Amino acid sequence: MNEQITFKEKYTLLSKYSMIMSVVGMTSCLIAFPSGIYYGFVLGVTGAAGGFLSRTYSLRKGTSAAAIIIGLIDAGICLLSFHGLNTLYSSLNDPVLGPEITEFVLGILRQYGVSPEVFVSVMQP
Repeated sequence: MNEQITFKEKYTLLSKYSMIMSVVGMTSCLIAFPSGIYYGFVLGVTGAAGGFLSRTYSLRKGTSAAAIIIGLIDAGICLLSFHGLNTLYSSLNDPVLGPEITEFVLGILRQYGVSPEVFVSVMQP
């Protein structure tokens, strides 16, 4: 009845939870864009750290390795997404590039039949 969890089983659970955090972070970064970038980064780094801590004593070394790899990929994707958004917003504020980028995006929206007012209302500071 009173089952004790062994030392290695605790680290195996840590590796499982680290992998789950890494996968949830990756999903958050890719689906809940752009607000999910921050959550995805935190979950990815936490998942990679947990996988790194559990890799020595875990019974499932593959789960720990997967948590580390997925967490680091997630953190990298989040950082690249943040850099891309930062570059886009700074380019839109540029007096030369801003109107050119706006006209380019509006042309694409008109081509696909989307209302340009949606883009203009979103991009207004």
